[in-house]
Amino acid sequence: GEWIVKEGEGLSLVANISGEIPDSAKIILRTGKGKPRERTLAISGGVCEYEAQTVFRSFDFSISAGDARSPWQTVRVVSAPRIERAEVTLEFPEYTQRPTETVDALTLTVPEGTTIKWKLSLDRPVDEAEFRPAEGEAQALIISADGHSITMQQVASGSRSYSFGWVDKEHGFTFSSPRHYLQVAPDRAPSVDLTSPAENLFATLQRNLDFAFRCRDDHGIGEVAITYRLDKAGEVKVA
Repeated sequence: GEWIVKEGEGLSLVANISGEIPDSAKIILRTGKGKPRERTLAISGGVCEYEAQTVFRSFDFSISAGDARSPWQTVRVVSAPRIERAEVTLEFPEYTQRPTETVDALTLTVPEGTTIKWKLSLDRPVDEAEFRPAEGEAQALIISADGHSITMQQVASGSRSYSFGWVDKEHGFTFSSPRHYLQVAPDRAPSVDLTSPAENLFATLQRNLDFAFRCRDDHGIGEVAITYRLDKAGEVKVA
């Protein structure tokens, strides 16, 4: 027969031995086309047991005791659904003056306020899928009719690590993807330095004054305005 187990879980194989019972039995293990390996198992009360703490590969096995030998049996290990293709669309906020981009990376660095749209294609269908931030509540994802495609959308507001969780459609096993990281760069206020005049000065009426400024911003300066006031009166803003 065939046993289905989840990748990474433990496994216990138990055989009942009847008739003339020897002191020990042997289990023969083989994976793929590799050379079979034997393990000696103690028999106690007509029972022998083979335990594996974690299994990561499918394998065949047979148990022999004295002159008896069981037919070959199969343990099939079901691995986690794998992301075959990732399409991540980044719609940057207006202040960045950057066009929309599509990347295939799941570890991202984006400006604050970026709208992120994930579309993931999986090698196997899933019944359930969710976005799992390191902190906060998990968010259910939209699954296509065939279970092979997952989509979600989120506005980047803070840095965090995250992973995806899914339930395998064929066997109902629950898996979690490796962790990815979202680095969100906040929009810092521009810095402005007055370069001319170099110091305070006295001016006369109807005299033109030239001002010069040095402005710095991580995304560029969109527009500039000067605000002034006369004799501590109300402020006036000039673009």
